[in-house]
Amino acid sequence: MKLNNIVMWSTLSVLSISVISYAQYGGGLGSDTQPYQIKTLGHWQALMNTPSDWDKNFVLTANLDFQGLQITPIGNSTTPFTGVFDGQRYEIHNAVINLPNENYVGLFGAVGQSDIDSGHILNLGVEDILVIGNTWVGGLVGCVHYGGTIEACYVTGEISGKGATGGLCGESFGLISACYASANVNGSGASVGGLVGQASYIYNCYSTGNVTQVGDYGYAGGLAGSCENVSNSFSTGRVISEAAFWVGGLSGSGYSPNIESSFWDVETSLMRKSSGGIGVETSVMQNPETYLNVYWDFVGEIKNGTKDIWYMPPEGGYPLLAWQVADLFFLPNDEMAGAIPIVADSSISGSTVGATGLDITRNGYNDCLDVWYAFDCVQAGQYTITLKGDFDTTLAVFDGKQREIVFNDEFFGGKSQVILNAVADRRYYIRVAGNDAQTGTFDLSVTRGTVQAIQGDLNYDGKVNLVDLAIMAQNWLLGTEN
Repeated sequence: MKLNNIVMWSTLSVLSISVISYAQYGGGLGSDTQPYQIKTLGHWQALMNTPSDWDKNFVLTANLDFQGLQITPIGNSTTPFTGVFDGQRYEIHNAVINLPNENYVGLFGAVGQSDIDSGHILNLGVEDILVIGNTWVGGLVGCVHYGGTIEACYVTGEISGKGATGGLCGESFGLISACYASANVNGSGASVGGLVGQASYIYNCYSTGNVTQVGDYGYAGGLAGSCENVSNSFSTGRVISEAAFWVGGLSGSGYSPNIESSFWDVETSLMRKSSGGIGVETSVMQNPETYLNVYWDFVGEIKNGTKDIWYMPPEGGYPLLAWQVADLFFLPNDEMAGAIPIVADSSISGSTVGATGLDITRNGYNDCLDVWYAFDCVQAGQYTITLKGDFDTTLAVFDGKQREIVFNDEFFGGKSQVILNAVADRRYYIRVAGNDAQTGTFDLSVTRGTVQAIQGDLNYDGKVNLVDLAIMAQNWLLGTEN
């Protein structure tokens, strides 16, 4: 009887705890399948003040504007955050964390538990945050322990600290991927960086904020103050160091870390040297080809993957996380993976209005807004593909590996036309776009046989000249397969 009472009391206690936690959040049970929901500032403060829940799972279900309200970090050196926090593409705005004498300072103080896969933050934006701390100070996280990860997050604002201070994270022993920081970082100690003060593993990230190190300290860098492994990462922040040594645009450390396919902006950082990586101008940093060449996965291409992690604004600038523009209207066929079928001896009408995409042709026409069609060749032979629109159209054909086969920009007076030497049982992708990002409506047709074809006329402009010779040489060097 006593045992039954104990079991009943234990069950009631667990239920009571669950009810209390449920009541202070917007719903959920804190589990993998039913995470606690953060909908209001009150819910955030409840999480902030309940360390017993720092091993649970949470989702943000609305943008939160703290309007300058001072808050304290979630997670600390003794009780790190070891659960999952999924921002679900929402943002935290105007939070203030003013703890100049404390360590592990950020929206999250400490994340992850050493040697255990725990502590994950993803899909979260932090806008205009002000963070002031001592050591291990970051806009999003003060310190990421081994086993912790940060993925698809970004930070803007002002970050100040002493040792291990960074725009996104002060120090990280875990994995940081697909993140960026545009925060101004001020450090009066060692290891100060635009993205991370001190880091182990960074993939597909960049930073654009100013980095200032004051005092006789080392390790200051535009991306990372000191690091062990940086891959496919970019830095664009100006680097200022007063009486500092070992200062670099990407990594200011005195040793050479493992940096692969990495760049920093030599104009905004004012740094021409780095312990690794490649320094490039702002125009190169804002060119999608820079990132595509090191396998960043963008909306509008499939060669580097189909997760669509990054988005390049057509108006120019640095890459954005694709989830930041998720509310934009996307056409169903404005990605190669969503190509609409078209068959031989048929025509189709369409529009590029509202399309997204990248300028991925080799001709430099800034045709970054595109739609795609798929032609499955049944019978080998030559096919004439004709595009006519109410705007300055460009027409290109690609193979399944997104390699350009042929291109034409209205060389036939008001229409773009190419001849495809097609192989049977092979899929070809037809790309419709506009010169200088023009958009409009069009008619596209695929017809068996050739029209206006001249042997050696590789750009189909009705004449054979040095331009065709250059195209031939380029195709030979690139190994283009017809």
